[in-house]
Amino acid sequence: MRDTVLTPAAIAGRTDGFGGGVAFEAGYRLPAGALTVKPYAGIAWQGLRRNGYIETQLPFGLIYPTQWFEKLTTTLGVSLATQRRFANGVVVMPEFKFGWGHDLRDTTLVSEAALLDNAFTVAAANPGRDAALVGFKLAGWATGNLRLFAAYDGEFRSNAASHQLTGGLRYTW
Repeated sequence: MRDTVLTPAAIAGRTDGFGGGVAFEAGYRLPAGALTVKPYAGIAWQGLRRNGYIETQLPFGLIYPTQWFEKLTTTLGVSLATQRRFANGVVVMPEFKFGWGHDLRDTTLVSEAALLDNAFTVAAANPGRDAALVGFKLAGWATGNLRLFAAYDGEFRSNAASHQLTGGLRYTW
């Protein structure tokens, strides 16, 4: 919602949409003493369809057409991992990842709209097409079928930074 002096009430709008993504990554584990070194390469596609909508309080509400946003990114990098088994049988495995990401296609930076029947576009700040990728993951287990993990992933671009924390439990039978 937004307030203006041109309308008697706040301007509001609502939309929905759907999105998805597909990612592929391939690498090869190379033993190097106590370390495992894994060079890897990947490609990822993300897509989002935002359905069109019209804000209330026309003619001063904005009109948004249905729009597709897509992003295609490649990655190259290396991960370093090791394992340590303690006397009680617990295994701890830290992993460090370093990589480079490059956006081959990014249509998420421009939104279309119309006001008073005049169409216009709004360009977002450009985060940069290249990214430094860093990650740290810590996994642990006492038995082979139950593992705990926690991870940090960072993406650093010339005009943006992204941080992600994840954690979980993996059970196999």
